[in-house]
Amino acid sequence: MKKQHRITSLLAVLIILMVVFFTGCASTGGVQSPAKMTPMQLSTWANNIYIYQFDSYVAEVRAGSLTKDQVKILNIKKKILIELKPALRLYSLYVDEGKAPTADMHLELISLIDRLLLEVIK
Repeated sequence: MKKQHRITSLLAVLIILMVVFFTGCASTGGVQSPAKMTPMQLSTWANNIYIYQFDSYVAEVRAGSLTKDQVKILNIKKKILIELKPALRLYSLYVDEGKAPTADMHLELISLIDRLLLEVIK
């Protein structure tokens, strides 16, 4: 039962990521990696992923009856979400104010999103 829930959750994550990815592709006219996105595109993409992953985390925690492995994964996910939030807020603030985020901010955001998504598919 729990394995089925995990598989269902993973499929839901993949579907959401595909929708976000293809929506971004449709608006830009082609496939772009996050490293090549404009600051506005990256901000939107990262915010969508953060919101979905946060909601997913809350739903999994509330579901209860978690195995030790699930608790471990959720703790890692929580840690990454906590790291990601201020980085995403700062990046989005720069974009909203019309400022150019630094290359380090861009790379940090992509790195944190990568870590978060890789943790989800483990």
